[in-house]
Amino acid sequence: LRVWPAYLVILAIVGFGFGLTVVDKDAPTLEGLGRLTDPVLLITNLLLVQGYSPEPAFTGLGVSWSLITEIGFYILLPPLGYLGIRLARRGRVFAAIMPGLLLLVVGVASRIVSLAWNNWEDVRPESTWNAVFDRSTLVQCDLFGAGMIAAAVLVASSRMSDSQLAKLRRSMWAAVIVCAVMVLILGSGQKQTSFMGVAFAAGIVLTQVRQPDRASRALVRIMDTAPPRLAGEISLCCYLWH
Repeated sequence: LRVWPAYLVILAIVGFGFGLTVVDKDAPTLEGLGRLTDPVLLITNLLLVQGYSPEPAFTGLGVSWSLITEIGFYILLPPLGYLGIRLARRGRVFAAIMPGLLLLVVGVASRIVSLAWNNWEDVRPESTWNAVFDRSTLVQCDLFGAGMIAAAVLVASSRMSDSQLAKLRRSMWAAVIVCAVMVLILGSGQKQTSFMGVAFAAGIVLTQVRQPDRASRALVRIMDTAPPRLAGEISLCCYLWH
């Protein structure tokens, strides 16, 4: 609800003012741009549902596919919350972590299926069901799951002893190091996405947990300076314009 109005304004300016929206994604980059006058493309882009079938997928603003993925995550949150409630009898921490863990496992498995479907190559945003599946909430939910686990761990850490916090920090640093090594081994592309998501989630825990270590405190001080704070405040707007 907060992003959609800004998205509509940018879509209108780019689509009708500049005439630079994607109207034919299978054409060469510049030839595929134009004004968003096709009624089907216009309506699906306005409602952010273009990513559910191959023909309109990846039209309009090229980055809008990720907004569709996020909407899918918001739709999943209520049943995931209900799952947590049902699991609460087995322990609050267990109940809080399991929905995120479920998303992480499903996302990794779906990402493997997507890559195998495309002969282990990155899936291009084309008019194929593989491309639609690859950019879906199902494939991307490993990133949401990692974030949910980080949030649950942070809440649980408020009740941890000093020794438990030290163990948690060691575990998070191990996750960052292992994932960083895997990213370097795998190189660029979608094969490294899950590892990057876990690494960033672990980094969030390290910087936000009670009694962070020296390296984490130094990173927080850097990120609290004016340039990174400004970048964070305008990042989504820049993303939509880009």
